[in-house]
Amino acid sequence: MPPGIETEFKLRATTSVETARIDAVVREAGCPCEASGAVRHQDVYLDDERRSLLEAGIGLRLRDDQRGRRLCSKRRAAGAGGLFVREELEAEWPGAYLPRTAQDLPSELRDAVEPFVLARPLVPWLQLDVDREVRQLAADGGARAELAIDFAVARAGAAEARFTEVEIEVFEDVATWERLAALLATRLPLQPAEDDKPGHALHLLGLALPPAAAPVPLAPEVPTGRAIAAIAAAELRALREAEVLVRSRDEAEPVHAMRVALRRLRAVARAFRALWPEPEARWLLETLAATARRLGPVRDLDVMRDELPEAIAALPAGLAATAEAAQTWLLAHCLAARTELREWLRCPERLQQEEQLRRLLAAAGPTGLATEPVGNAARSRLAAAAERVRQLGEQIPADLPTGPLHELRIACKRLRYLAEHFAALLGQRVPKAKGALARLQQALGRVCDHEVAAGRLLDWLPAIAAESQDGILLAAAVGGLATRHHRAAKKARRRAARQLAGFLDHKAWKAWKRRRSEESHDAKMAYGCQDGLIQPKE
Repeated sequence: MPPGIETEFKLRATTSVETARIDAVVREAGCPCEASGAVRHQDVYLDDERRSLLEAGIGLRLRDDQRGRRLCSKRRAAGAGGLFVREELEAEWPGAYLPRTAQDLPSELRDAVEPFVLARPLVPWLQLDVDREVRQLAADGGARAELAIDFAVARAGAAEARFTEVEIEVFEDVATWERLAALLATRLPLQPAEDDKPGHALHLLGLALPPAAAPVPLAPEVPTGRAIAAIAAAELRALREAEVLVRSRDEAEPVHAMRVALRRLRAVARAFRALWPEPEARWLLETLAATARRLGPVRDLDVMRDELPEAIAALPAGLAATAEAAQTWLLAHCLAARTELREWLRCPERLQQEEQLRRLLAAAGPTGLATEPVGNAARSRLAAAAERVRQLGEQIPADLPTGPLHELRIACKRLRYLAEHFAALLGQRVPKAKGALARLQQALGRVCDHEVAAGRLLDWLPAIAAESQDGILLAAAVGGLATRHHRAAKKARRRAARQLAGFLDHKAWKAWKRRRSEESHDAKMAYGCQDGLIQPKE
């Protein structure tokens, strides 16, 4: 099995079951036991007072046994037949005390849980005392697994519950051990588990499991404050999941996913800023924007890094080899930018800021908008956002200069994200309208991406050349790469102009057009008005 991924079958006893009967079924299946033993361990599960980790499907435990004390983080996951495949992170814990906050945890574990609990104290909420009998099994063909028979006692406060569980941890050949799990369930009072140990313990102890991510309640009659809080919660979940990967992996997609969640969140917060007092709304938008700016340079470098090999291959042969030095230089800058971002994500000031952000998004202020049906509020705000796109598109010069082009692109993104949130309220024309909008946004984005890449290369050219022995040749290579992006931007600009003309002439965008009876002063104020053009308030 891949390192860091635990694969196991879980079976839970419905009545008492004897170890000897389990051993007999294992022998019947032709899986001889190569070694056996008995161990005892105590697991203490940690979480914040809100049970944020439990709600996110994460178990953080401190295990104490004859080998010492170890911290472990697991993701909640289950499949058919009691198969659990989940990420597992483990580290030694030498201290005699419990970790106080996520900051106390070893780095890998910290990055897996801190986006969910931030700087809030970690407290013990569940204890499992387990007597375990272990069997090392082998099967025909050499497939190996470990079978554990756990007699567990769960305690939370004064409450106590007991249960028995059989686990088959798979090291290779899942199918072989799936057959053994099925045979055990057929022969004995065992059934495939539907949840992990903490979840089952909660059920036995009569404690509530935090609700899973529920669908956003966007029926037209739902109060706007409640609907926006639910949308924000969903985007914050996506943001936290992406942040875990940004902290732990040198990949481009998690940074992109984090930026998209931020944009979707910003689009809703901006359109419905009247839900909060103005100082809080301003702080909310400024904070979201500041986080986006932290992610921007890393994303730009990732895009350039991914495109650079193809660009280098297109250079003349004499320059292509020299340009490899530019690629090495860029990779070093990608790593440095990612390291800087991770340090900022972990810093106490940012965690405190994130706590305040989540508090604001969870509870809109006592405003008239909060009680207005979301169907009315969303339709008027979508109409205002669509009107802004239309006016920017009609007023932009034919050569699509960079500043107005970028402004139009941002307006398209905001409208698109609002449409994705509220599509169910807008009728059958919206899917076609969103498609046309997405194509325009992507066309404008290609222009911006090429222009950013060309500008960065030219800015870096003196430094790259100064650090290389072949300064002149390298400068020529970098200049060639910048020229290639510049030409690509011109070509993309022509395509974007055609896409814009088609979009403005397309009936689909009118799906967002506001009927006169639906005009809303609040929606206009959310975007502001200046010289007849709707402007977003920052």
